[in-house]
Amino acid sequence: MVVGHTRRGAPTAAVELKATKANAADATGCQHVEHIVRDIDESIDPEALMVFKQLSANEREFLTSEVARRNVIRVVQSIRERSQALDRLVQEERIAIVGAMYDVVSGNMEFLSDAPNSDHAHAERTLAPRHDCPPKCTQIHPSTPRKLLPPRRSRA
Repeated sequence: MVVGHTRRGAPTAAVELKATKANAADATGCQHVEHIVRDIDESIDPEALMVFKQLSANEREFLTSEVARRNVIRVVQSIRERSQALDRLVQEERIAIVGAMYDVVSGNMEFLSDAPNSDHAHAERTLAPRHDCPPKCTQIHPSTPRKLLPPRRSRA
């Protein structure tokens, strides 16, 4: 399973650095961040960066969440492309390589589809079997997101 998460982190840094054309090592003071940011760059829509500075904080957050989703899907696809053995096992339905996004505020885990033409390039999925499956079913079926943790309470 490849898991990304919402709110800050590497996708936010990648988007902000690419939008400002800054170098990750110079901006963060850490030379080890550059390769992570470079990998995430492949998931950034260049057209979105053209208006990045004009976006509201909520729009920027949405953009970075979409970059994180795209990055998870890209990594799942990359794993299959780089390993013939794993890809064969996926095709034989002996294993699944899945991507997911964890929402740090709500506690929801959203399982992503790697289908390039799906709505927003993702679909909610869960590892739970459908009710018409045999009891030991491990197939991935569309469903609603499963709440893993209760929502965070604001500290007042």
